[in-house]
Amino acid sequence: MDCQQNPPEFDIARSVGPYEQSYRIAIKVLKFMRRRHLAVKMGDMMATVVIEEPAFMPVDVIVPVPISAGNLKLRGFNQTELLGRQISKTIKVKMEPNLLYRIKETPSQRELTRAAREKNLLHAFKVRDASKVAGKHILLVDDVYTTGSTSKECARTLRDSGAEKVAVITWAIGKGF
Repeated sequence: MDCQQNPPEFDIARSVGPYEQSYRIAIKVLKFMRRRHLAVKMGDMMATVVIEEPAFMPVDVIVPVPISAGNLKLRGFNQTELLGRQISKTIKVKMEPNLLYRIKETPSQRELTRAAREKNLLHAFKVRDASKVAGKHILLVDDVYTTGSTSKECARTLRDSGAEKVAVITWAIGKGF
């Protein structure tokens, strides 16, 4: 219902599976146990969703959701970049890992309400080079879609920089959607 009253800036969003059981475990192991090799199979599965859904095509550039500086320092890598790199290899579309970046350090979204998540992320991202976005069909990669706040704000930022289309692929979808 929220999407009908307040439509997101993205055109399509899909996930490989629900944020439960093996999907939940896989992303937690990748992120918190630093098992980077899992991103290969997970990225391939995400690419399959993209390939099998005609509404995703065409894709001109793949953009991973940027991680906060604090999480990057703590974890040592951006899991969405790893997933995006594998999707890029599979569908043979260039990934621009630094095209979208955070200009505002935000606290973790994990325990926040939908409204607090949206406020937390408002104007948190910026496009580094609008010429790489203008008129393009962007595939935005994230790990988990919960309320959609991150995807919506990233898509809005990309649209404001001239993106023609923004499609979102995530590993899992939570119950807050």
